[in-house]
Amino acid sequence: MAGEWQKARLGDLAEINPEARGKDWSFPHMRYIDISAVGEGSMLEPPQWLIASEAPSRARRIVRAGDTVLSTVRPNRRSMFFALKPKDDWIVSTGFAVLRPRRDKIEPRYLYACVFDKNFTDYLVSREKGAAYPAVLPEDIADAPILLPPLEEQRAIAGILGSLDDKIEANRRMNETLEAMAQAIFKSWFVDGELEGAKTAWKNGKIESIASIGRDALNPGRFPEEQFDHYSIPAFDEGRLPSLEKGEAIKSNKLIVPPNSILLSKLNPRIPRIWFPCVGKSRRSICSTEFLVVLPRQGVPREWIYGLLSSAEFLEKFATFVTGTSGSHQRVRPESLLAMSEHIPPQSMMERFAAVSEPIYARVARNLMEVQVLAATRDALLPELLSGRLEIK
Repeated sequence: MAGEWQKARLGDLAEINPEARGKDWSFPHMRYIDISAVGEGSMLEPPQWLIASEAPSRARRIVRAGDTVLSTVRPNRRSMFFALKPKDDWIVSTGFAVLRPRRDKIEPRYLYACVFDKNFTDYLVSREKGAAYPAVLPEDIADAPILLPPLEEQRAIAGILGSLDDKIEANRRMNETLEAMAQAIFKSWFVDGELEGAKTAWKNGKIESIASIGRDALNPGRFPEEQFDHYSIPAFDEGRLPSLEKGEAIKSNKLIVPPNSILLSKLNPRIPRIWFPCVGKSRRSICSTEFLVVLPRQGVPREWIYGLLSSAEFLEKFATFVTGTSGSHQRVRPESLLAMSEHIPPQSMMERFAAVSEPIYARVARNLMEVQVLAATRDALLPELLSGRLEIK
């Protein structure tokens, strides 16, 4: 089969940025996607609803079903997604390239698989220009070489890889729903006070009365061959899964992540990052020093602390404690978190919430672990399928 494959230029297989929003835009609004909302192979946030006349000038590129949307800025970050079922009013930033396949030559999801392949990323990185703000031009993307099998085989390969991507996306969407359910319960009981007896039983107290901050650290470089579960800001943004890395690849000191902890980013807290780590027994877990390792005190359920730290009311207040002059350098000190005042319910109410929410969070954890397996399977299959080394009958 691989003998029938041909090398082709991407620009001959797909249109690049074929449509742009102009004066004839037929909607008074748009659903806008900026680069910050896209991670490695997925959208991290839903599109923003904007009034068309108030949208930024970079909100120009129109997206259609079957398009591959690829960030041209810092291509090493692999910010991209496949537009499976976009709405007619979807617009992406000019920081993206929209690749529209010529369907008589290339299957849409096969094109996406080629772009998602790390060899394609390496090619883009080799063509990027600019030191502070590295980016690639549309003509660089157009010149990219693509190994092209017959359409029937393209569809078979796309079917295999697409089914894995679809399951990964389904798990992510389910987790969003599950987390929203748990947060709705927390808000109803502990913010709106709808739990029977809640308002009369609460007392005011500081966070330090219910949690402490873990400060134990290690230098992974001292254990070069040991594999760590590494919780980092990029890993959170790309899907809330720790990266599996050897100590020799981790360059700076890291905090130790105990099994009963919660991770709360102190960096630029107006972008909330709260992690409920699933710490295993087979490997040590570590995290970036940009996280606060929050440890519930004895008798305080971790689920309740996580519900509090994830609540919109807490996060709004937490963000007011930042120090620093710019977004990329703003942080909250550990002492500021511990000194925050909150309404603290009795332990029995916390435990009642934990009993209700624990199955929800356990399902979220199972879904994340399944995503990890699916992504590893996809990443192992991808180069074999795209090279023709793994033959599809």
